[in-house]
Amino acid sequence: MALLRARGRLLVCLAVCILALALLRRALRSPEEGEITSEETSLCTSSENAKKWKAKGYPNFLEDMDSCGRQCMGRLTCATKCIRTRNGYTEDCATCFGTMISCTASKCWAPCMKGGDQNPACRACTRKKCRPAFEACSGITKTPEPEEAK
Repeated sequence: MALLRARGRLLVCLAVCILALALLRRALRSPEEGEITSEETSLCTSSENAKKWKAKGYPNFLEDMDSCGRQCMGRLTCATKCIRTRNGYTEDCATCFGTMISCTASKCWAPCMKGGDQNPACRACTRKKCRPAFEACSGITKTPEPEEAK
């Protein structure tokens, strides 16, 4: 009986050690793909990107985000490439848009599956969960709303 208790304690200790190691690895790893670090801010406000945003990006924002989101099913690398191809932004700037598409797909998929940006619940979700990181990354604080596009 004492041997069984000792084995049980050993298994519990081993499980706690494995959990602690997993938590430590998570805390020490680099930012996840798509996360914005403090060095990555206002990446779309350079003169080159700002001109493209005003000329083509702003008027086509909703269509670009929807089209690239659907085409890439929210995958960051694909969405970034899609946005870059459509608008000619630098890689860093396009990544801000790709990150918003990826965020929408992962954090707002349920409300956005029902009507996309035409659904007020989708817009509310992306404003709360995805737009702050997009604004910090890109430096773009005004984007068109579906109501304005009509």
